[in-house]
Amino acid sequence: MRPEDASTDPKVILRPVQESDVPQFARIHLDAWAEAYRGLLPDELLDARTLEGQTQKWHRSLAPMIAAGNDMAGGERGMAGGERGAAGEATPEVPAPSSTPDNASGEPWDECFVAEVAGELVGWIIVGRAREENYQHMGELKGIYVAPEHFGQGAGSALIELGERTIAAHGHESAYLWVLAGNERAIRFYQSHGWQAPSDYASKTVSIDGHAATEERYVKNLF
Repeated sequence: MRPEDASTDPKVILRPVQESDVPQFARIHLDAWAEAYRGLLPDELLDARTLEGQTQKWHRSLAPMIAAGNDMAGGERGMAGGERGAAGEATPEVPAPSSTPDNASGEPWDECFVAEVAGELVGWIIVGRAREENYQHMGELKGIYVAPEHFGQGAGSALIELGERTIAAHGHESAYLWVLAGNERAIRFYQSHGWQAPSDYASKTVSIDGHAATEERYVKNLF
């Protein structure tokens, strides 16, 4: 999850998530989650999750985003076969918002994009309006995962940059995310892309499958 990137994959293709992606989407989440959180969360918690359970969860959670993507003309919203730029990352066009609501409207929105390399799904990102009441003026990076075998190869950088542009396209001048305390790989990755712990440091205690854990907030100005 949230790896550092050295951009060595030959080509990264970004596009909106589709129904057929869900099984591999869930596999990436399961594998990257276990890789990133080993040593930060109890082994029994990490080992208890199953591919079947995660696939069912993501079928439910992604359904509204998949439907929104399919409603766009031809299902081509945000498609990116972008050639690698100077840094070796995909350079897709900024996607159009999935619906008319924007920052001014105050209505919720979420978008999900996946990364492909050589026809294989290797990562994904979800961005949207903030879930917390205190941050409703901001966009939120809600999740970004890359298959462990593709850590450090460019997909993570391509995804986070597309996520940032998507948040900005919805009218948000800044964004935030939550990262598990102690997840140094993730923190280095975020910092390399300009995300910082705010001066008004914020953390929260969350329950992950019944285990109490601490998450820390990072922010980035997008304009």
